[in-house]
Amino acid sequence: MTSVSVTKNAQMKAEGNAALIRRGYEAFNAADMATLTKLFDENASWHTPGRSPIAGDYQGRDAVFGQFGRYGGDTGGTLKAELKQVFTSDNGRVIGLHHNSGERNGKQLGERLLHRIPPPTRTFLSRAVLSDPQPKGPSHSPPPS
Repeated sequence: MTSVSVTKNAQMKAEGNAALIRRGYEAFNAADMATLTKLFDENASWHTPGRSPIAGDYQGRDAVFGQFGRYGGDTGGTLKAELKQVFTSDNGRVIGLHHNSGERNGKQLGERLLHRIPPPTRTFLSRAVLSDPQPKGPSHSPPPS
């Protein structure tokens, strides 16, 4: 395989991952659980930073979705994750920069976060493992957390 082919394949993978990120944010904001279920691997992991009662690590799609439910419940359904920009790299990695907004007990939330696909072993703010909706073999399996 030539370096041009390798670069083109990585670029196509990055574009596909970017499309998955966009679909994921649309589904999250619409509370479209059917789409989120297709996108999130059953072994997904999620980290909510901080020291609040909802901070921590969540393992498995059901636990991640339970966390999403807490986000919605705690904010009376006002939490939105507005995707600001998607960055792609030559190796297929994608970073989504988004802005969270919502309200809880009269206080406004406004924060910027990053999600990386596929995620590294450790991240500073938060991470999610999305699955490819059409698995293409072991090389496309989510990396271990």
